[in-house]
Amino acid sequence: VSIHHSIEDEELLDNSFKALYNKIDWLAETEKFTFLKCYNNKYITANYFSNILSVSNEHYGIINLALPVQAIKSNIRKSYKSLINWGERNLQIRLINHSNPEKLVFDDFKKFHISTSGRQTRNDRTWEIQYEMILNGEGYLTAAFYNNNLVSANLFLHGTEEAFYAVAVNDRKLMSDNIPIAHYPIYYSILHAKKIGMKIMNMDLIDQNSEDIKKNNIAKFKKGFVNTVVNRTVYHFKLN
Repeated sequence: VSIHHSIEDEELLDNSFKALYNKIDWLAETEKFTFLKCYNNKYITANYFSNILSVSNEHYGIINLALPVQAIKSNIRKSYKSLINWGERNLQIRLINHSNPEKLVFDDFKKFHISTSGRQTRNDRTWEIQYEMILNGEGYLTAAFYNNNLVSANLFLHGTEEAFYAVAVNDRKLMSDNIPIAHYPIYYSILHAKKIGMKIMNMDLIDQNSEDIKKNNIAKFKKGFVNTVVNRTVYHFKLN
């Protein structure tokens, strides 16, 4: 859950966070939650400070979309340039957004993700919410086809200024055959975010300290597109 506020009245803001703490405590009791994960929020950190279990850092790859297109491309890892060019020549992109809400393509994306993952990692309601966000102009899906088959798909969600890398899937067989199906769809998605007025593209976590080889490879792949990295302090609190 992200917390945003525009409250200037300090007493009202203080009371609002107290109401939030009561809600968190109620959830801890009713839903049996045992810990709270929070990015550095000075109010929440102060309230649960005595219950800190651990403190760590996470790093997010950020693309500055205020730059000209040529500068965005020049910041991409050099080895990606020819792979992006290959994708532009050989892949067919279908952009699914609020003005082109092709439900069948989105459903194929969901099936593709489940079959590639070997399991359904998100429940049906989560997939429905993601599609509803597309309908509401809060996200878009970049679907890439090769020889008329869906081989890569990337879902990006966004507000008024920031686009966020949410879900991606690629044909593992083609990737193992060194066919570069993944690079151009990401580049296309970045340029689309710029086109619709986004100021930054958040490529999510790029940390390399995981023991999960797959996650490390994904992080390394995403890092090749970004020109800045943002550090966020993460707190884990024990809930009574």
